[in-house]
Amino acid sequence: RSMSYLSRRRGLSLPGQLKGNARGAGLLSRKNDLQRRIAQHHAPKKLGVSTACTEAKRGPLAVSAGSSKLGDVGKDSSGLFEAIIFDMDGTLVSSTNLAHKATNAVLKEFGYNSITKHEYGQGTKYTTPVRLAWHAGVDDRDLAQKMGAAFDSSIIQLVTAENVPTFPGIKELLMEIKAAGIGMAVLSNASGQYVRRVNQAHGVTASFLVGLGADDVEQAKPSPLGLEEILREYYGIQNAAEKRTVYVGDSVSDGQAAKAAGMVAIGVTWGENTRETLSAAATFDHIFDKVEELRSFLLSA
Repeated sequence: RSMSYLSRRRGLSLPGQLKGNARGAGLLSRKNDLQRRIAQHHAPKKLGVSTACTEAKRGPLAVSAGSSKLGDVGKDSSGLFEAIIFDMDGTLVSSTNLAHKATNAVLKEFGYNSITKHEYGQGTKYTTPVRLAWHAGVDDRDLAQKMGAAFDSSIIQLVTAENVPTFPGIKELLMEIKAAGIGMAVLSNASGQYVRRVNQAHGVTASFLVGLGADDVEQAKPSPLGLEEILREYYGIQNAAEKRTVYVGDSVSDGQAAKAAGMVAIGVTWGENTRETLSAAATFDHIFDKVEELRSFLLSA
């Protein structure tokens, strides 16, 4: 579909007629197909949690950004979150090698110089079309769209569980969260097709209520609109600040989106950004260096 990622980079709103196209009948169909799973994920009796606890409001964000202390931010006495949403690249999977190679192939195809792996990492805060235009040093919406489409079509075909591996401990974490009955979802600034292809390659599609990319939502991160849409349409949560919800990501834009949505913002350092970079953003409630630390925070009761 046609959508102005460069306009969103400048902070402009997507035109109303494109908003409808962006979400489309396919997204509504996926939502309907997932209603059974939503009911299964939200079954308080299986968790030993009372309905009153399920509806309890989230406590104040008492831990400062950058802290690695495992506290009860965003949780009540049950210790359980109602919704856990993950970023994809740099959070669940390591795609740097493949994506860097595919990026340089597209830049070469369009007549631009290749970039280093570090430069690739710097650009991951943007949506794919904006990132490629940024690497190329151009501000051309149509060119960005063409480059983005070329990248998406090539990398989606190349994704395997071997060349886009999960980080150590992530699959086990997802299994534990699912077993606890907590609904999970994915929101990425990559394309929706890519997100769903990665989930399929790892056999974890059924673990998530939904997996969405930047082209599935009204505005990409750091806008909170994608997170708000997932919470509203897949969890039935209208106000994240009144529920126990968390977003986990490895980029500053992830923390900005989570904070703006009223969610607990979790940063992880095994992706493209260091603890220093994430701490300096002052948007994260917790920053974790190890998957085990994240597991303890998300699942400790």
